[in-house]
Amino acid sequence: MTPTIDTPRLVLMPYRAGMVTYQEIGWLNNKGLMKYSEQRHHVHTIMSQHEYLNRFPVNSHIWLVCLKDDEPGLIPRIGTISAHIDPFNKTANMGVLIGNHAGCGYGTEAWKRVMDFLFEWGTEKIEAGMMQTNEPMMAVCKKTGMAMEGIKPKHFLVDNKRVDLVQYGVWR
Repeated sequence: MTPTIDTPRLVLMPYRAGMVTYQEIGWLNNKGLMKYSEQRHHVHTIMSQHEYLNRFPVNSHIWLVCLKDDEPGLIPRIGTISAHIDPFNKTANMGVLIGNHAGCGYGTEAWKRVMDFLFEWGTEKIEAGMMQTNEPMMAVCKKTGMAMEGIKPKHFLVDNKRVDLVQYGVWR
């Protein structure tokens, strides 16, 4: 079961079908925000996001990234973060999406805390793959102690140009 996780500025809340809002759909359909994501190929709806969350594997976690606020009941959503667990190999593959608050360090803060959670629960290696042009994601990986492990040349087709897939990882 996915727990609620706190960081100094954030609350990471388990994200399930029924919790989807038009805000998340807006992020997923924002071409600029999705330019580094394979989600850019799809048109997203409330229903498609509910279906996605219902198909999420049992051994995986997905959280809403929310700002902490002094006002009771008001928890602004700013993104999502996920970890797909391979229990047989004790590895996890992570991904993050920060909506309109990019560049404030929230992605790095959430990423580091989820890494700590995964290591606390027995994961031995955490990995992430991204387009080589996704400099913000590579910066998150580097800031959280991950190292580049390899490149898969010309993996993605973006605007009729080939882009490499870069793989980062870190062992406990």
